[in-house]
Amino acid sequence: TYTKYQKLHDYIFDEPHTSQKKFEVDFFKNIFITEMNINRGRNSKETSKLGMQKRKEEFFKNSEFIQHFPVVILACGPYIENHNKKEIDTIFNVSFDKEYKSDESTNAQSFWLHYNADKSKIVLHTRQLSANVKNTLLKKMADVIKEFLIRNHEGTTNEKSGITAGITEQNSQ
Repeated sequence: TYTKYQKLHDYIFDEPHTSQKKFEVDFFKNIFITEMNINRGRNSKETSKLGMQKRKEEFFKNSEFIQHFPVVILACGPYIENHNKKEIDTIFNVSFDKEYKSDESTNAQSFWLHYNADKSKIVLHTRQLSANVKNTLLKKMADVIKEFLIRNHEGTTNEKSGITAGITEQNSQ
């Protein structure tokens, strides 16, 4: 999973992909990561969901720390929803804008973009960023994030800009 976060980070911040960088994990300098679920399990199906609703309310919705991030990536698939229950809209005070696909194929991977009212915050919702996540999905996510950062934060996406993305993933081992 960390290699996917590293790739996403490097795409966002235009960092080169060298042979040395292949084994380096330094995305923590710009990205905060946490878990949607506090319970551990071998896979998502076997992992208890007990306490997750409380965590969504107490840790995500009511946390100034989490709410201050201008970019939030919810890489947790169905652990949070926005179809019948507008959890993302409610927790992050945003509205759905658009679905993006990794490519035009029939097995394209998607992410869903949400903005707050003044478009100073974005929330991207997608699947867990692990094993078979396509690089095209990561690149498309990075493009959307870079465009947002340039438009809203001093025209830069380098690490000196002070921009930090919050990434939340589902919790399975």
